[in-house]
Amino acid sequence: MKSNIDKVYSKLPNKKHNFKNHKVELGALDEDANAALKIVFDNADVLDELEYKSQDLDKKLDEVLSMFYDFEIKSTLSYNRLNSAEEEIKDVMQRYEAASEEIGIDPTEVKLYRELQNGLTNTSAYKNWAADNTKELSSIPAKIIDIQNIMYDLYN
Repeated sequence: MKSNIDKVYSKLPNKKHNFKNHKVELGALDEDANAALKIVFDNADVLDELEYKSQDLDKKLDEVLSMFYDFEIKSTLSYNRLNSAEEEIKDVMQRYEAASEEIGIDPTEVKLYRELQNGLTNTSAYKNWAADNTKELSSIPAKIIDIQNIMYDLYN
């Protein structure tokens, strides 16, 4: 009676294999596999470096964003103060004009009145500059956030 192992071996074909040819083919495959893996690792290193740089850029963009928010707060406060100052200047100038008319002099003869006129001119110039430029500047933080979101999507 044959054992189970003998039964299995008897069913196998008695064909001899030439493993030397297979060894050569496997060696060529190893070279191809190593070349493909080198490409993967080289590009993975580049991507790791890009991810590090994107994190660094993200921090810098946060700093720029903070600067814009600081600018926005300060410029808004300054703009509001200038609006108040402009109203005060106009009020004081009207009182100078009324007082000058009562005593019969030209208000521009008073040094302080001329300084108020200069202050009003400077205030108007700043307000015009702010009106022209703050709209464009105010869109920058949203653009920075868009860039950060794109970078986040790329690397996460």
